[in-house]
This record gives sequence, C-alpha cells and structure tokens, in this order.
Amino acid sequence: MQVEQALRTSEKRIQALYNSTPDMYFTVSEDGIVLSVNQFGASSLGYDQHELVNHSVWNIVHPDDLPAVQQQIKSIFTHHRETDEIEFRKLCKDGLELWVHERISLISRKNGVRELRIACRDVTGRRRAEEEARERQAQLAHLARVNTMGEMASGLAHELNQPLTAITTYASACLRMLQAGIKNPEKLSYGLEQTAVQARRAGEIIRRLREFIRKDTYQHTTVDVNALVAEVIGLTGRGNTR
Repeated sequence: MQVEQALRTSEKRIQALYNSTPDMYFTVSEDGIVLSVNQFGASSLGYDQHELVNHSVWNIVHPDDLPAVQQQIKSIFTHHRETDEIEFRKLCKDGLELWVHERISLISRKNGVRELRIACRDVTGRRRAEEEARERQAQLAHLARVNTMGEMASGLAHELNQPLTAITTYASACLRMLQAGIKNPEKLSYGLEQTAVQARRAGEIIRRLREFIRKDTYQHTTVDVNALVAEVIGLTGRGNTR
C-alpha cells in the first residue's frame, strides 16, 4: 500500500509539473491527432485541454505555415528521424498568432504505433524584435541613400540637363524645318530619332535614380561587380565625355 501511495504521489507531482511547466507539451499521433497537451500549452493558445485533445493538431497551425509544417512532419515519419526542430506560427483560439519553436521527438512503441512528443516554446517576442530590427535597418539604409542622393543632386541635375537640352535643340530644329516646309526628310527623321533617343536617356536616368532611393527590403544576392560599377558610373554621369 505504501508503495502504491508513493507511486500515486509521484504521478501527481509529475502531472503537476507537466501542466505548469513554462513550455507547451503535445503528444500527437501519426495521423495528426492531439493525444495529450499540458495545461500551460492549452491555456497559452486560449483553450482548455479537452478542446484540443482528440482534435487535429493542424487546426492550431497558421494556414500560411501549414503546408511546410505538414511536409516536415511527414518527413520525420518517412525518414524515421528521431529528433527535429521547426519554427512557425500557431493560431490561438481568438485568432491571434503565436510564433513557436518546436523540438520534436519521434517515439516508436513496441506495438508499432508511432507518435510525436513535442516541446513547444513561445518565441513571439524574439520574432517581433528581429522584425523590428530589420525594419530599423531598412529605414537607416533608406536614410543613407537619401543623404547620398542629396550629395549627388548637383551632378545628377547636370546629367539630366544634357538630354533635356538635346531634346529641346532637336525639337526646335524639327519645328523650324516643318515651318519652312520639309525640304530634307532625312534631316527631319534624324532630328526626331535623336529626340526619342535623348528622351529615353532621360527616362533611364530617372529610372535608375528612383531605384536607388526607393525603400525596399534588402536581400543578399550575388552581383556582377563590373555591371554594378557601370551602373554607378551611368547614374552619376562620370563616364561621359564633356
């Protein structure tokens, strides 16, 4: 009797620890049914335990993350990976999102039944801090580009003035030819062609300027350094002969 009492007491302590530990714990069957969840895990998502047990675990995964999570869980069973980790968003009962980091263990019972033991930690605060840091970095980078643009304004104004002046010159010449009567169609055609060329040149300068100062999210990628140098030279106009 004393042994049984000690066992019951020990089980109660373990159960109390399981329910109150500051991590979410799930046991999930191979077909995605929640077999158990601790009280902390259920309440963190706004549920009572009975609202999650015997229901699909996919109901509490954010729809945008669901395909990737299902694929990873399927891979765990397919490749018999004993442990794995994944980070994604769970959905609370009230619709709020909760970023979680899960440590997953594959358990195989003697009868061949397999299930997942999942330890899940709320990392929403860290994810928000990382996102805010990225936004601040993007804002600082944007301000740096704007400041650089201020320094380049004089040179860019001169660079843009060249095609605009050429457009005015060619357009005026074409107008004079039209007013005097078209005696040399080739000259008129050449003047119109050059007007179009200079207009495209001005448009290209403006396009590159807008790309330079626009506020975008940074992405790390490989670049052709020669092409990058040529782009900068073209933007500043330093490669032109004056």
